[in-house]
Amino acid sequence: MKKFCSFVFMILIGASVSNAASWSYPSSAIEDPKGTTNLNIRDGSISKPYTISTAQELANFAYYVNNHSTGAAYKGKYIMLLADIVLNDWVINENGEINTSAQEWTPIGEYGTFFNDSFEGTFFGNGHTISGVYVKTERSYNGLFGDLKYGSIKDLHIKDSYIANGSKVTGGLVAHVHGDADSDQGIENCSFEGIVVSHSSKNAPVGGIAGLVHSEIEAFLFNNCSVSGKIVDSNNVATYLGGVCGNSGCKAIQYISCSNNMTIT
Repeated sequence: MKKFCSFVFMILIGASVSNAASWSYPSSAIEDPKGTTNLNIRDGSISKPYTISTAQELANFAYYVNNHSTGAAYKGKYIMLLADIVLNDWVINENGEINTSAQEWTPIGEYGTFFNDSFEGTFFGNGHTISGVYVKTERSYNGLFGDLKYGSIKDLHIKDSYIANGSKVTGGLVAHVHGDADSDQGIENCSFEGIVVSHSSKNAPVGGIAGLVHSEIEAFLFNNCSVSGKIVDSNNVATYLGGVCGNSGCKAIQYISCSNNMTIT
């Protein structure tokens, strides 16, 4: 796997937030789609990544990735999180009860039948946490990210989150990962804490970090990833259940310094 120089980003670290701010998934095009107020000095390169600091900017980013006409603008680009983000003040309480009134998140990227609205870049969490992710949509691929193609996710933590799916693939961080034989992809220094649920009537993959890593990828790396919480197969039909990854068809998948503290019910 290629290594990226993390020191470039240290000066960009922002202040954390502790309470959920008001946000909404856009219903139409908005300004500043790449999540930064400094587009004139940022080009999405590794030295000048597009930046995200708020829940609304994260939702704007999801909207533009999911829009077939604009999502390709992120291909090969770098996105950096500058602050902790709280999407809901709480999703799972200390008794394990789910806040069904929580604001629902729309996953970033969708794998389609006729075309894909995938995230095709690199997302740097910069060590920050996104908490309160609540997903229960009937989309086919559910997670914070729905579909990741030719891309990687690094240094990102998800906690107090509930990811459910009624159709196909479910992952706490990302549902579906794909690329090609030459893809240089991985998920590194990431964690998930929460509940991942499959309501599918089919044998759909479910994982704490990733649901499915597709067979078209020659090699894929999970490095220093950890999961804790619970995986629920509500219809008791899934056989592809995994703490870090639910299922992988790629020829060479590596797990380095990963840990699984998920229970499966």
